Amino acid sequence: MDRLIANLTAYHLSSNSFDKFDLSKAEEERKRNGDVEQCIYGYDMYLTNTKDEALGFKNQIDNAKYLYTVSINGSLKDFIDWFGDNSHLKKKCELLLKNNIKEIVINELEKCTSRTGLNNVLCRYNLDKYTLEAHEDEDKLSSEEKESVISDVKKETKIDFDIEDIINFDDDIYEEVYSLFNKDHKTTSKMFVSVGIIGVKANNYLVVFDMDNVTIVNKEEI
Repeated sequence: MDRLIANLTAYHLSSNSFDKFDLSKAEEERKRNGDVEQCIYGYDMYLTNTKDEALGFKNQIDNAKYLYTVSINGSLKDFIDWFGDNSHLKKKCELLLKNNIKEIVINELEKCTSRTGLNNVLCRYNLDKYTLEAHEDEDKLSSEEKESVISDVKKETKIDFDIEDIINFDDDIYEEVYSLFNKDHKTTSKMFVSVGIIGVKANNYLVVFDMDNVTIVNKEEI
């Protein structure tokens, strides 16, 4: 798909009147309306592609009164596709990992409970020189061994990796990155924004991570 027009149009239904989106208040509203599951998918604003889709939430939102039309500064190519191929985001994800690769490796090493598991992590990031000798009868990893390897990795100045060994671009890459860093959703969303990935698209829905990319162009009472 070629890059679309500079701004995308989307819609949002709310019980509140405001002139600017506030993500913290939006999360409170979703929880108040019992939409707990949606809250766990990121620190972000949920919008729709059409008015009809937005109005379809009227019975799910207490005292829904206002329909907002918004302009999103960006292209659909800047969004993670929840159900599709995300290979178009490979370079941006590679930059995200490159900026934080040591933290990722250490997080993965911390989770290891066996020598085999630890060695697999090291090999995936071309750190074979730190692999531990395998014992035929005992694969258990001691805390001292793990800490020694992690200490060595912390001293590395350069860690090479193949992005496709870490992220499956046919899968949910938001959840993959979220798991890699073991951060909260607010931090994960900000990390994506830092490399130009502004949200997630799923069918007729758009999830926007950074409200600085969103401008309210119209508000109407329904």
